[in-house]
Amino acid sequence: MSDGETKNAQGGVRAEQNSNRRAIVDAIFLALACVTAWIVIERTDVCTRFFAYVAAHPDQELDSVILAGIFSAVGLLVFAVRRWRESRRAERFSNRLAYNDSLTELPNRRAFMEALERGARRKEPFACLLFDLDNFKQVNDLRGHLVGDQLLQVVAERLRGFMAPDILLARIGGDEFAVLLTSHMPDRAMELAHLIALRVREPMLIEGRVVQVDLSAGIARYPYDAERADAILRKADIALYRAKDSGRGLARAFTADMEEKERRRAAVADALREAIPRGEIVPHYQPLVELATGKVVGFEVLARWESPVLGTVTPSEFIPIAIETGLIGPLSQKVLERACTEAVAWPQHLPISFNIAPTQLCDPLLPLQLLAILSQTGLAPKRLEIELTEEALLASDQKTAFDVDVLKDQGITLALDDFGTGYSSLHHLRTLPFDKIKIDRSYVAKIETCEASRRMVQAIVNFAHVLGIPLLAEGVETAEQGRILTTLGCDLAQGWLYGRAVPNSALEEHFHVRRSQLSFTGLKQDQAASA
Repeated sequence: MSDGETKNAQGGVRAEQNSNRRAIVDAIFLALACVTAWIVIERTDVCTRFFAYVAAHPDQELDSVILAGIFSAVGLLVFAVRRWRESRRAERFSNRLAYNDSLTELPNRRAFMEALERGARRKEPFACLLFDLDNFKQVNDLRGHLVGDQLLQVVAERLRGFMAPDILLARIGGDEFAVLLTSHMPDRAMELAHLIALRVREPMLIEGRVVQVDLSAGIARYPYDAERADAILRKADIALYRAKDSGRGLARAFTADMEEKERRRAAVADALREAIPRGEIVPHYQPLVELATGKVVGFEVLARWESPVLGTVTPSEFIPIAIETGLIGPLSQKVLERACTEAVAWPQHLPISFNIAPTQLCDPLLPLQLLAILSQTGLAPKRLEIELTEEALLASDQKTAFDVDVLKDQGITLALDDFGTGYSSLHHLRTLPFDKIKIDRSYVAKIETCEASRRMVQAIVNFAHVLGIPLLAEGVETAEQGRILTTLGCDLAQGWLYGRAVPNSALEEHFHVRRSQLSFTGLKQDQAASA
């Protein structure tokens, strides 16, 4: 339920509860009136005197008055009974609004939480399973909310196929579903999670188009993981987060170390909010090398964070948290501002390469922000290269073309990062004006021992040369890898073989010593001396 639906349902519940109370008060009043009349008749001779008076005065037609009173009493009784029945129907309807999701007709969060609390009071073991659709936001963004709503209805219908006396299904959030398994046995919860994920993953036809989604699951068990209903739900949510963080489309059962990781994640998120404005996260620079000559032809900007509270926090830890918390925009802006300011003092032929996160492409102000940074720092637009991943392009297809045109018009160059790991590389290479392709490090890692990897790299090199686009290999760590890539015709490379990412101070010293010519050999020697 949305917030508006919840408020309307709660308002309807209160109105119907008030109506039901009024009906009960009316019924009590009528019952008291009848009991009082009966007592009066039984305890006194009023009734005998009254009928004697009626018989003595036929001209007053009091018998008609009595008959009308009887009919009125019967009418009031019928009215009270009908009002009571209507209030019961209204109460059932209001309960349906309060405890059922209006879109899917499944029980909602309130109903699920009350079921969890009843289970905890019974002190009997049960399992709580949380499910989340992995790429639901992408469906909403690319296909529209109408398709998203129909997708949720189809998922709910598929979940109903698993209904059983010991299984309660509920929709507790936007694309989040929950299952309460009351007759819990070892491994049954995990088995059920896998079966549900397989059923939901089957393609579905919506609005004439095939849609397919994956499902991640988190599992917590009572009383082994927690003894309160809210704690069980929270720990199932922690397990769900770990499942999504591990690759999505997976199921994870809660373990004690997950809670420690969640505390660490929360601590990093809190520290990140303060670290960004304070400038704690700084750019380091990894050289990009021309394989044929060994010359450094640019640097990739990589964020590094040395927290005074948490110590060294790796990019693999804080970048996903920045994306999840919406801090990636301010973080990127701060790091790029400093990188551009520092690069202005370098030799003018050396550009910097900067990666843009997928979520940033949804910001319509992104091109203006990048151009404003260049204007503020004085770095020439031709010295800035923006890297886009295939994931970013897939998530923001229509919007990306507009951003790219604006940036290219100003002279900023464009690189396709992690080539070969996405879904639509050829499409984007055909439609977007890339100046460089970066082959993913997974292809380079096996190039020494795997003939298939070498053939794949050779095919990508040939493909890039046909398009007339330079190809850069990431993650080059050994001299043999560098030799093979050179033999295959790869143009550029980066990796530990040619130098790790270093702060600007290390580069400035190198520029001062070797101002006329910059080669990766000299840079490595300088790094070794400084180490």
